Amino acid sequence: MAENASAERKRRRSTKISERLEAARRRNLDQLAEQRRREEEVEDALADFVQAGEDIATAGRIAEDKIIGLQRKIDAVRENLRAATAASHDRQACAALRIHHVGGRTVEQVSELLETGSVKETRRILATARSSRDDDGSADMNTLSVLEVSAAEPSELASTGEPTRSPTGTRESTAR
Repeated sequence: MAENASAERKRRRSTKISERLEAARRRNLDQLAEQRRREEEVEDALADFVQAGEDIATAGRIAEDKIIGLQRKIDAVRENLRAATAASHDRQACAALRIHHVGGRTVEQVSELLETGSVKETRRILATARSSRDDDGSADMNTLSVLEVSAAEPSELASTGEPTRSPTGTRESTAR
């Protein structure tokens, strides 16, 4: 029996050791609880992050839809502007061509007179007027032809019906 008693003592822990073991278990449980709390907080933060990302994407889609709508309106306004000013641009081009032909002015002189900014721009304007005249014989270009024909003598008309100018500024016929 004495052996049993000594075996029980060996198995039995002292109160101090038991208290330390119990304190370690509580610390472990506290640490596990803190770890679970942190994991839950991380999960909540992840959910917030994903939701904010969805909100950002939704706001971006809404903004893009608005931008597309506004861009369509801008494009429509620009197209209306082009349509509304096309006739005026044609009239300007025809007027520049009349100045060039009827007025007997060089491209450089027309550029300077009209303040187009460059001779290249004036050439573009004159080419537009010539193209317009060749393509559809617009009323403004008919006016040019009428003015030229009325100012020319019948013998001065070229085979195209347009008078030409000599380098001195006098009318010459290209039919000679």
